[in-house]
This record gives sequence, structure tokens and C-alpha cells, in this order.
Amino acid sequence: MTPEPVDRKKTGRGPERASARSRIARAARELRDKAAQALDKETPPRKVRPSAPVREPVLPSLAAALHEKDRAVLVEVTDHADQPLLCMLPEDAMRQRLRVRVASVAARTRQNKIILRRRGEARLGNAGTWDVYTGFVMVGESREDAAIRLLETGAGLGGLRVVHRADREDTPAHLALFVTDLPAGVYPEHPDQELLEVDADELRGLVQDAPELFSGELVWAEKHGGLFRGE
Repeated sequence: MTPEPVDRKKTGRGPERASARSRIARAARELRDKAAQALDKETPPRKVRPSAPVREPVLPSLAAALHEKDRAVLVEVTDHADQPLLCMLPEDAMRQRLRVRVASVAARTRQNKIILRRRGEARLGNAGTWDVYTGFVMVGESREDAAIRLLETGAGLGGLRVVHRADREDTPAHLALFVTDLPAGVYPEHPDQELLEVDADELRGLVQDAPELFSGELVWAEKHGGLFRGE
């Protein structure tokens, strides 16, 4: 018995199936070619949002252009990070409550007393109150240099070493407090100043009873500055 011939159209085999395979293979090659072309293309640079520019201090270059006589009368106005912004007269800065640098230095005797002086000018405010030697940090000065200058000009004391004790930053003025120990036989010399020696207990009691008699810087220093040995 002769077997019946197979109908390749019904079984899906033969030229039709081969044609389908070739179409699939061709489509696959086209996809691979397109993918290869896409990968070979140069992708446009991604747009990156620029970061905020870093603010460079303005004061150093400005200070370099100032004459020496101008540096002696101008102060540095700073931001809250203590970065310099501009120069101006201290009276103008204080009137506008701008942030400036101030140095205070207490002269301490061998008997562990500090010397207070009565403020005779209103440049820093609180005229007539008792204070240590306090003044502005001028353009181009470090706080330590300002403290040494205050001792030389305000107390006639030169060649002394100052020790940094504390900083106050909760006011428009950034206050740096220093202490210097007076050698034996050395005392402030200023004929126009009224001076007063106090020990730790005396100063504490006076500030508690009558804080209005003292500068704000001294009231703060009495509580936070470690003015006396052993504190």
C-alpha cells in the first residue's frame, strides 16, 4: 500500500515555514543593526544645573587697596560665618547694627584681680560704665593684634602676651575676649582714666547688684569668660 503524500501546507512545514523563519531572522538582524547604530551615536551632553556660586570674600582685595590711614579708622563688616563683606566706619556699622569684630582684653594682676576702667567715650556705647579694655578690630587686624593694640594705646602696656579666653556671637558684634597677666611692678598708665581693681567675688557681687554700671561685654565676660585664675 502506497503511503499518502504529506500536505506540507497543512503541517506548516515547507516553504511557508522557511519563509517565516527568514522574516523573523531578518527582523532580528534589523533590530540588532538599529541597536548598534543607536549605541554608536554620540549622546548629547546632559544638561547639568550649575551649583550656586561660592561667595568669595570681598574684603581682602578691598583691604589691600586701602591706605594705612584708612585701615586705622575702618572696621570689617562680616556675615554670620565671620566672612568679611565690606569696610565701613565703626560708628556707621554700629548704628545699622551690622556685624563687626570687637576685642576685649582684661589686665590681671598677680593678686588675681582684674583692672577695670570707666568708659569715657560712647563709640561702643555704654559711656560711663566700667569695662575692661575693649575696642573694634580694625581692617587688616587679627583679634589678637587688636587686643595687644588696646593694651598699648589704652593702658600704656606694651610687649605683653594675651591669652584667648572666650567668644561671644549672640550679638551684632563678634566679641573675642582675652586676658593678660601683668608682671610685678607693671600697671596701666593713663592719666585720664578712672581705674578700679576687683577680684572674682567683688566683680560677681557688683554685676549682680548693679549690672547697669558695667558694659554689656563685661557682664557677659564675668559669667562666661573665665577672667580669673582658677575659673
